[in-house]
Amino acid sequence: MTRIDLSPQRRHGGDLSDIVMSGPSARAGWLDLSTGINPLGYPVPELDPSVWQSLPNKERLNSLCSTARDYYAAPDGATVMGIAGSQMAIQSLPALFPKSRVHIYGPTYSEHETCWRYWGHEIVSDTEGPAEIKIIVNPNNPDGRLLTAETLTEIAERQTAANGWLILDEAYMDLYPELSAISLSGRSNTIVLKSFGKFFGLAGLRLGFVIGPASIMQCLKDQLGPWSLSGPAIEIGIHALSDGPWQDKTRKRLADGAAQMDKLLIEAGLRIVGGTNLFHLVESDQARSLFDLFFDHQIYVRKFQRFPRWIRIGIPSAVSDFERCHMALQSLYSK
Repeated sequence: MTRIDLSPQRRHGGDLSDIVMSGPSARAGWLDLSTGINPLGYPVPELDPSVWQSLPNKERLNSLCSTARDYYAAPDGATVMGIAGSQMAIQSLPALFPKSRVHIYGPTYSEHETCWRYWGHEIVSDTEGPAEIKIIVNPNNPDGRLLTAETLTEIAERQTAANGWLILDEAYMDLYPELSAISLSGRSNTIVLKSFGKFFGLAGLRLGFVIGPASIMQCLKDQLGPWSLSGPAIEIGIHALSDGPWQDKTRKRLADGAAQMDKLLIEAGLRIVGGTNLFHLVESDQARSLFDLFFDHQIYVRKFQRFPRWIRIGIPSAVSDFERCHMALQSLYSK
């Protein structure tokens, strides 16, 4: 397939080098709330040295995928494939399909559109007729929009009737596992993407999962080749996905932190228009000034070039970090 070179300027959260000089000393005073990543990640276990010295073990990879199947409650008819982060899946899947009309429920994570356009697919709106491929991020980033499993089932059934595909990006669904539409991954036309790094707070590990019909999973496996996951990622993933008590405790902590951030933002007179327990989306005519206000207090939040009235703010973990946010927001009271 002929690719289209869009040379996009990709701007995402999480890279302080965008705004400060590189080096630990330059970054030391900054509080990075520009991402939707758990700031208090899973405690990495000590690994046997052989994990670092040997190529990834197929048996352990199978164990990881089996553990992930249980953790996500994937149906028997679905294949679970480990991958180096859900971003890799977003970049790789468009190459597996013939040029298609693609409808992305937006506004959402921009990499979906960027990657499908790159491979020459046509991006269409929901008013432009049927699309062979529909992509839904659920819960959505950045507004937290959440479609029910019943609604998604109806969409999947319509896609089946039209010989089309549904791709669900459930990167943030670890926060609300009871609301997942993972059961749809057992269908012949539905693919579900899972991110490990966001909820488990280990984004640098580069681990995620693609869950769907065996035929497309085999195509993806063939495309990526051997060793698409590192040995350390496999071992840490097995530990974390098996640790139910940590998961339950973390969901409660994140929910409490989100409620605390709600209170701070509302007291500052700001309008929260969406989010999850890992980030809030604020809409304001003074969004640029709000970004600068946080910046002046060495707090990095996410602004959007396409939506200049939006600011996305991650949820801190430490009491001192909430106090820093409170001090920054107090500046609004005096204006």
